[in-house]
Amino acid sequence: MRRITLLFAIFILAAAPSAIADSISTFNITQAVVFVSPGSDNVYFTLRGPGTLISGFGGINCQQDWCNFQTFAPGSPSPVSFGFDGQIFQEGFSNATVGGIHLDPDSLGLDPFTLNTVGAGFNFPLSGTNFTGCQAAAMPASVSGSGNQNDVVVSFNLSMPSGGSFCSKWTFVPATDEFPAGYQFTSGKFDTSTTVPEPSPLVLLGSGLVGLALLLKKRFRKIVQR
Repeated sequence: MRRITLLFAIFILAAAPSAIADSISTFNITQAVVFVSPGSDNVYFTLRGPGTLISGFGGINCQQDWCNFQTFAPGSPSPVSFGFDGQIFQEGFSNATVGGIHLDPDSLGLDPFTLNTVGAGFNFPLSGTNFTGCQAAAMPASVSGSGNQNDVVVSFNLSMPSGGSFCSKWTFVPATDEFPAGYQFTSGKFDTSTTVPEPSPLVLLGSGLVGLALLLKKRFRKIVQR
C-alpha cells in the first residue's frame, strides 16, 4: 500500500509542470497604474493584485501633438482624442509575478491592451497657472498573457478593474515675441483600483455572539443530561 501511495505521489509531481502549462487561470488585478513620462509618448505601467505584480514600460501611438510640446491656449478645450485612446506598445518588463508564480520577465508577453479616455475632457483655465486636468478613462475587462517558469510555459488571464481616471499635468508657458501663451503637457497618470470589502464590526460582533450562544447551549445540554 505504501509503495502504491509513493508511486502516486511521484506521478503527481511529474505531471505538475504539464498541469501548469495546460491550465489557464484568471488572476484579479486590483490596481492598474500607467504613467506617461514628461514631454514624450513613453509609458510605464504597473498591474497589482493578490500574489500578482507586473511592471514594465512601452510606448503609445501619439496621434495628437499634445505629447510633442504643442501648446493650447487658455480657455480652449482639451484635444478630442486626448489621452491614450489606443494601444500601449510593450517593450519590456521589470517584474513578472502572476498568482505567486515568478516568471522570467524577458519571456513575459501580454496581449496588446488599450487605455481609452471617456467623455469630453476639460477646458484649460484662463488663469495662466500650472494646471492638472482629470477625465474618466477605462481599460479592457481582461488581458491575456504568458511567460516561462523554468522552461515551462505558463498561460494566464488578468481580470482588470473597471473605470478609473487619467490626470494630466500642464505647464503654463508665457507668451513670447514668436509664440502666444499656452499650456504644454508635462506628464500624465492613469490610476484605477478596487478594494476588497472587509467584514463590518457589526457582522463580526454578530458572528461572535452566535458562536457564544451555541457554546452555552451545548454546555447547558450537558448539565441537564447529568
